[in-house]
Amino acid sequence: AAMTSAHERPVSWAHPGERHELGRDDCRRVAEDVRLCSPQTASFRVGEGSSATAIELELESGTLELEGSGAAIELRTAAGRVIQREGVGRFRVSFDREHRRLLIEVIRGEVELEARDGERVTLGAGAHLGVEVGVVSPDFADPVAIVEAGSEAAENAEPVETAKSAVTKAGRAPEPETPDALLAAAQRELAGGRRQDALRLYRRLIDLHPDSEAGRTARVSLGRMLLAGGEHRGALAEFDAYLGARGKQPLAEEARYGRIRCLRALDRGDELAEAITDFQARHPASLHRDRLARWQGELEGAGDEP
Repeated sequence: AAMTSAHERPVSWAHPGERHELGRDDCRRVAEDVRLCSPQTASFRVGEGSSATAIELELESGTLELEGSGAAIELRTAAGRVIQREGVGRFRVSFDREHRRLLIEVIRGEVELEARDGERVTLGAGAHLGVEVGVVSPDFADPVAIVEAGSEAAENAEPVETAKSAVTKAGRAPEPETPDALLAAAQRELAGGRRQDALRLYRRLIDLHPDSEAGRTARVSLGRMLLAGGEHRGALAEFDAYLGARGKQPLAEEARYGRIRCLRALDRGDELAEAITDFQARHPASLHRDRLARWQGELEGAGDEP
């Protein structure tokens, strides 16, 4: 309803540096092709560095529904960042400040949730995900835990008991064999907090269907899981395999970023410097650019030491 209302009346602009309070079905435009509305109420800020191609927002409380194309969108909350890459997409984010809970619904396209320690979950259309601040999880350095998920997987997190019970009651289906079925099964195991089962299914998918789209996608998911578990050499091998494979590479940016994190953890400075330079050339508008610039500066500073 909120997005429909945006077509029925003029929509005012929210400019960089401004803070806005939205009432029910209020909308704002933050770029020519990006608008946001609140189906209920919302309080948000537009980042000082926001531009027409890289939108930076901070959701203080309430619910925002965002729709746009051609711009990267980064929505910050106390629970982490929700990121939409360049492309057509529509998603809804609710942040309950009192109960410290973040809810994400992907209506069209794909978004990523980045927890405060840098670990990520990729969510596709139809996904619903809840994140609770203050629940300590062994898979996140900061107290953020993924507690429920919809059709897409939640990476590397222990769910609360209610989410785990719901998966258990559903029972286990027969072992899948097709690429898409294996990928969906691996994602369900992640959503249920069964990390080892998810790892096994991702590896089975890669072994049986290495050249399928699902098999290639699984390499990036497996790489992220191994990286989060401190298995840097194994993670690096998965990212390298994805980038070295033929065919489309929609996750190339994430694979390259994961590769950089592995090289940094392994203290392979020369390769790290080359990887950062290559990344910056291929993805100049990436949301990782500031962090990579800092890492590059650290490398250059270390090289200047006597």
